[in-house]
Amino acid sequence: MEIIQNKVAESGLINLSLKELLYQADVQVLDIAGWLYEGIILREDDFKSHIRSYLWSRHSGRTVVLTCSSDAIVPMWAWMLISSKLEEHQARSIYSDPQDLEKTKLLAAIADLPLEPYRGQRVLINGCQHPAITPAAFAAITQRLQTVVRSLMYGEACSNVPIFKRK
Repeated sequence: MEIIQNKVAESGLINLSLKELLYQADVQVLDIAGWLYEGIILREDDFKSHIRSYLWSRHSGRTVVLTCSSDAIVPMWAWMLISSKLEEHQARSIYSDPQDLEKTKLLAAIADLPLEPYRGQRVLINGCQHPAITPAAFAAITQRLQTVVRSLMYGEACSNVPIFKRK
C-alpha cells in the first residue's frame, strides 16, 4: 500500500485569513450618535458632559474606531476631544464613516497584528470575498509582514503567487 504524503500540510506555511482577522479583531467601536440631541445635533455643553461622564478606561490599551451612525454634522473639535481622552488612556483612535466601518476595523486589526508569530516564517495570505477586504487591506498586510517574514505569498497553498522572499 502506497502512503500519500501531504506536502502542503508539512510545508510549514502559516495561513493568514484576512476574513478571520476581521472577525477576531480586538477593535472597539465608539458611536457617538447617542451623545447628540435627537441623534443629530451636537450641543456643546451636553456633548462635553458626555465626555466628562464617559468611562474612558474601558478602552485602555485598545484600538477604538470612532464613528457617528446618524446623519449629523459633527464638528472636527468633537473628534479631537474624543481622541484626546482616548490617548489619555493609552488607546489608539481611528475615525471611520459608518459605511466604511468594517474596512477601518480590518485596517486597524492589521496595524495591531503582533509580528513575532510570523518572524522568519513562510506566510500565505488567503484571499476571499468580503466587502471589507479591499486592496487597501492587502497592501497593509504586505507592508506589515514583509519586515519580518521569510516569504510572503497570496492565494491558496496549492496555487499561490509569491509576493516577497527574503534573500
